[in-house]
Amino acid sequence: MCLRAHDTQDALLEDEQTTKHVWRDYATEASRVSRLGGPISLQAALVFISSLVSLAFAGHLGKLSLSQAVLALSAYNITGVSMLLGLASGMETLCSQAYGAGNYMALGLVLQQALIISNLVFLAILALWTQAGPLLLLAGQEPEIVEGAVMYLQLSAPALWCYVMAECLKRYLLAQGIVTPATIVTACSAALAPLYNWLLVDVYDVGLAGAALANDAVQATVLVGLAVYVLARDHCIKGTPQQTWPGWSVKCFHGWWSYLKLALPSVGACCLEWWLYEGLILMAGWFPNADVAVAAMGVGFNTTALTYTISLGVGGAASTRVGHELGSGKPKRAQLAATTVIGLEVMLMVVVVILGIALRDVWGYLFTSDPEVIDAIEYILPLVFLSEIGDGLNGVCGGVMRGAGRQLLASIENLITYWVLGLPLAILLGVHFNFGVEGLWWALCITTSVQGLAMLITVSAFDWQAEAKRALLLLEQHDRAVEGEGEALLDGAVVPQEERPGGQGNFAQAV
Repeated sequence: MCLRAHDTQDALLEDEQTTKHVWRDYATEASRVSRLGGPISLQAALVFISSLVSLAFAGHLGKLSLSQAVLALSAYNITGVSMLLGLASGMETLCSQAYGAGNYMALGLVLQQALIISNLVFLAILALWTQAGPLLLLAGQEPEIVEGAVMYLQLSAPALWCYVMAECLKRYLLAQGIVTPATIVTACSAALAPLYNWLLVDVYDVGLAGAALANDAVQATVLVGLAVYVLARDHCIKGTPQQTWPGWSVKCFHGWWSYLKLALPSVGACCLEWWLYEGLILMAGWFPNADVAVAAMGVGFNTTALTYTISLGVGGAASTRVGHELGSGKPKRAQLAATTVIGLEVMLMVVVVILGIALRDVWGYLFTSDPEVIDAIEYILPLVFLSEIGDGLNGVCGGVMRGAGRQLLASIENLITYWVLGLPLAILLGVHFNFGVEGLWWALCITTSVQGLAMLITVSAFDWQAEAKRALLLLEQHDRAVEGEGEALLDGAVVPQEERPGGQGNFAQAV
């Protein structure tokens, strides 16, 4: 009996120690995610605030200038940012997995590929913008608004170029776990945004064009600051085992398809969600009291954009942590990272919902003094914040998928939920049943909840051992493609690490 009691006590003690060990692992992972995700969220929030500063200065010029700036920014986001941001996201898989595998030089080659591909797409976007006037008129916009919007859009081309170049550099650094420099330069640019706008719009009296040029200056500040840091850091680690920049190489012109296979689904996922939100704002213009409906919808959209910066940070941390662990051949650690970021995101979104609903009586006053608009905002705000739970899960699970190289899955699920479910539901509730803006937000709330649940189920079903092996094959395929040896691996064979041209690290031995 004594022996049995002693054995039972030992078993209980072992279970308690195991539980403490598991919780310690989660706490450690949560700390890692917070150190990465917090600065990323802050960067996204500062970028959002900087754009609002330019919009506010444009608004002070009058209603017409504000309408022109809003239309231009909508076209800027739909045709420019959503496309190029998706392309840059293709770096997250290859860079994070390569860094985890110890194949550091691969990061520099992927960066070169991303920069070249992004520049080519940017030129295509510029060609499209030369036809922005006829296209906006074809979409039924007022000629007076279109004239100023086209001017603002075309003057914003330098801002778009600087933005996407900076995003590539940010992902290059993020894959190495470096986020502080990007946060510092983004904070500096946000602090300078009012000064740039004041000088160009008010002091030099450039008008609406000044607001566009000020945005160019803000984005240029970010790019210059990041470029200086990257060049200095790469120079300091040159010749060390941690060197990530191999110098410009013709190899960056090889293996584009292996990069685009990851990047294009990211473009699709980003555009499918972004375009639906923008489309629903336009749909609000069909309702009675369209000015109130559009204003309330716009405030709701900007509110979700602000709160979504949290999900962007956690999702960015998720892609990096999952990519690192899969790249280093540690599937259990990758699963731990995925579980941690999902749990952390749910807790954060619950806090956001509680705070948002508590502030619904005063939130509208931050954007307008119109009583009708304020009432409409107060009415829809609970739905706006509730939609963030599913949208947040979508963003974080999307980060996990990017880390695992599963962007195509995310893109397919976005297509089904947002356009097969979300758009018809918005038309049904908002237009057919005359629920107006409330109907649109009910549709979004249902859609994001279904989307978030679908993404959660998909990630939960991952075979992490298989994902680690797939990450190895993915990196090997890209290495072979860059070396000009073709995209495919024969019979799924893995090239031994010691036979990889320029290979570093111990990834081949890890799985």
